[in-house]
Amino acid sequence: MRGSKNSVAVYSEEGRPGIPPGIYFRMLLIGYFENLDSERGIAWRCQDSLSLRDFLGYTLDKDTPDHSSLSRIRQRIDLETHQEVFAFVLKILAKHDLVKGKTAGIDATTLEANAALRSIVRRDTGESTRSF
Repeated sequence: MRGSKNSVAVYSEEGRPGIPPGIYFRMLLIGYFENLDSERGIAWRCQDSLSLRDFLGYTLDKDTPDHSSLSRIRQRIDLETHQEVFAFVLKILAKHDLVKGKTAGIDATTLEANAALRSIVRRDTGESTRSF
């Protein structure tokens, strides 16, 4: 990655500026805590909310990261790093009594599907939607 005039990393001269890791993970946490299930939804919510823009450090004259940038970064950062950051944040929240309970669960079921709902099957077991 090369630096641009304002020393923000970009992937190419015409490309979007890079997203600092802190901003990326904050946006994922916003999605988690606001129950947003898509990168498009997270990006829209962050662009729309004044308080979230402030949390991310974006003024009104600067656009927040696009959903496609979030997707690209997610693909480039391994699962273990995501899990470590999530565990780190949960420890901080627990230390300040901001979460209840002792167990956090994440469902990462992989489904293979086409346009028909009845054709959805689990990759690991081959079960249909009706059986699970």
